[in-house]
Amino acid sequence: MLIKRNQQDERPRPFWWSSILALATILFFEDACFRNLQSSISPITSASHRPASCFAQSPENWSGHPFASKDRLQQIVDQLRADGGSPWNGQVPGVAATVIPANVLGDDLITAVSGYSDLATKTRLQADSAFHIGSITKTFTAALILQLCQEGTLSLQDPMSTWIDGFSYGTDVTVEMLLNHTSGIPDFVSLSTHHPDDSPRDSINHVLDLAPDFLPGSSWKYSNTNFTILGLIAEGVTSSTWEDLVTRRFLRPLKLDHTYVWTGTPRKGTVSGYEPSCNYVENPACAHEEGFSLKKVRAENADWKVAWAAGAIVSTSADVATWMQALVTGTVLDQKHLKRMMTASPHSVAVLAQGHPYGELEWIGYGLGLCQFRIAGDRIGWGHSGAIHGGMGNVICMIDTGDAFSLLSNYGKFDARSGLGRIGSDVYEPLRSNNDDTP
Repeated sequence: MLIKRNQQDERPRPFWWSSILALATILFFEDACFRNLQSSISPITSASHRPASCFAQSPENWSGHPFASKDRLQQIVDQLRADGGSPWNGQVPGVAATVIPANVLGDDLITAVSGYSDLATKTRLQADSAFHIGSITKTFTAALILQLCQEGTLSLQDPMSTWIDGFSYGTDVTVEMLLNHTSGIPDFVSLSTHHPDDSPRDSINHVLDLAPDFLPGSSWKYSNTNFTILGLIAEGVTSSTWEDLVTRRFLRPLKLDHTYVWTGTPRKGTVSGYEPSCNYVENPACAHEEGFSLKKVRAENADWKVAWAAGAIVSTSADVATWMQALVTGTVLDQKHLKRMMTASPHSVAVLAQGHPYGELEWIGYGLGLCQFRIAGDRIGWGHSGAIHGGMGNVICMIDTGDAFSLLSNYGKFDARSGLGRIGSDVYEPLRSNNDDTP
């Protein structure tokens, strides 16, 4: 497989924050909702271009918000931890959640944690404990590709073969198809040949000679290979590494200080990951058999590194929620590309309609690297789930309010989708009830 590269390096250039200050009167509250990031390497929303998700609700409208204090979120997180361990009459190792109400003046965010970052040492989770977030990583890769399109370096309609050779159907697959999982390219993770030590090129080589799962553009199927290819395309376009691009364009300017790309060595605050000693999802009885335990995941046996542009980021619940709010509310992309990102493909809608809800959360569509979720029956938001060895998570930002919620765990079988639906339902049900009582 040949990776075609652009000969012009992308050189680091300075970036800086431009903040919209909260104004004194409610008349200007809407303009104070969101901060705009400015950088010469990142296309940024201008201060005069208000994101579509910024809504002018006055702070007093949130006086009854269930997360006005940390106590309510703490109760839910403690309960989710207990519920997650119910198959073996125990508790999952650790759970962390963050809520960021968008329409409250100031940088208010609430984080609650429950449990341990390491069971052997009984080290308790902290607000800045960092988890393997798995496929939430895809949102960073998608934003990177869309920024390159925004700059004119790439086009969503570019054929994959422009950048990567070796696929017999490469001319039929576009960058957009990779982003929205309509390419038909098989998922290397499902193959027995894939190994934790594989490089991105190795991962792609596993599927080069396989027939596509369907004709490109004719259906929808989630595939990690799509985002590994996108990572290589970004590197080929810029002559910079994917890790460097994500760090310079997003992590540093957004001050996501506890977020990093896993390369094999854990940074301070990184939690241990755990998996059950048996597959009780398929055989529930095994959780009650003698010898059942939670086993610590060893890095050499995990997909933490091989996941790369599809799943190698480590982060905190607060950083993940901050990132998703910035992305969905228009800080990272211009409105044209954000709209494309948050447009679900008809094929994804059709396929996901055959699925089932996760408690109060439904996965109803997939855009360009973002999942479309419905919470509490009628609230729509965009985000992503993540599942990897010893890590589960989910994050969402609501399009009507700009509120962001995240939920992470260091237990690989934790139901983060239902858990996030529970958090969202608790946020909006009282508000919905209050509205229903209004004459």
